[in-house]
Amino acid sequence: MTARIGFRKALFLVLLCLVPASQAAKPGAGPVDTPVISVLNDNDPLFGTTGIRSDGQGSYTNSGSVLSILQAGGNNGLSGDWELNTQGAAKVPATRSITFDFSDPVTPGNTPPFGNLATVPGRIIAKPTSEFVSMPAMTVGQQVAAPMALNLTVAGQRYDIGMGGSTVSGTDKVTVTCVTASAGNCVQWTVTTLVSGRKNVGRLVKHSNGGKLVTVGDYNFSFSFKVAMPGFLTTP
Repeated sequence: MTARIGFRKALFLVLLCLVPASQAAKPGAGPVDTPVISVLNDNDPLFGTTGIRSDGQGSYTNSGSVLSILQAGGNNGLSGDWELNTQGAAKVPATRSITFDFSDPVTPGNTPPFGNLATVPGRIIAKPTSEFVSMPAMTVGQQVAAPMALNLTVAGQRYDIGMGGSTVSGTDKVTVTCVTASAGNCVQWTVTTLVSGRKNVGRLVKHSNGGKLVTVGDYNFSFSFKVAMPGFLTTP
C-alpha cells in the first residue's frame, strides 16, 4: 500500500510539472496594470504654453496617490490603454494636480463656471484599444488615432472632457505614436493632438444632480504628452 501511494504521489508531481505556468497560477489571478512614467509637457515648440499641462512638479510616477499605468483591461479583448490619475483615494489624499486651460473656447466668451484655468487633481485616459490597438504591441513609428477622456473636480463639482468618443461628436481624437521599442515591445509613446500643430476640440460637461451630464461648451486644447516604461524615458 505504501509503495502504491508513493507511486501515485510521484506521478502527480510529474503531471504537475507538465502544466503550463499560466494554468498553474493561483485561482483568480489575472493580468495586472503596468506602471509607466507620464510627462505632461508645459511647453511645446508648436504651441508654446500647452493647454493641458503638469502642475509644475515634473513627471508623474506610479506611486502614492498617483496612478500612472497601462491598464490591464481595455476594449475589444485587448489591454494597454494609458491612464494617469492624480485624484487619490479614500485613504490616500491627492498630492499632485493637472493644469487645464479653457482660455480658447470654440464659442468666444464661453467661460467655464470656475474660470479659464484650473490646476486640480484629475484623470486622463487615452484608449487605443477602442481602435483595436494595444500600446505595447505597437511598432516604432506606428500611429493610432484614439479617443481620450479627462476628468477634473473643481470646488466639489465634477467635470469631464471628451475627445473623440462616441458620445462627443464634433470633437477630436488624439494621436498615439510609438517612439521606442525594446525586446519586441513598444516602451515609449507620445500622445499629441490629432493634427500636428493644430489644437484639439474637447467638450466640457458637468455632472449634475441625478447623474445627468450638462454640456458647458467646446474648447480648443493644445497638449504634448510622453509615456514610457521605467528606464526608457528620453528627453525632451
